Amino acid sequence: MDGRGHRRIDRCIERWEEKERKKERKEKECKKERKTEGKKKERKNERKKESKREKKKEKER
Repeated sequence: MDGRGHRRIDRCIERWEEKERKKERKEKECKKERKTEGKKKERKNERKKESKREKKKEKER
């Protein structure tokens, strides 16, 4: 054997590993996005609750 098979296998493995790294990066980015979206929604809900509280106080006066 002249060693070409080994190189071919090595390249295949490298490509596979690169695909895996790419998947992991994408998953991390998606996870970050979901986290920030959740925080934005929480802030929005908190602001809504606060404005409702203020309106109630205004009505009581």
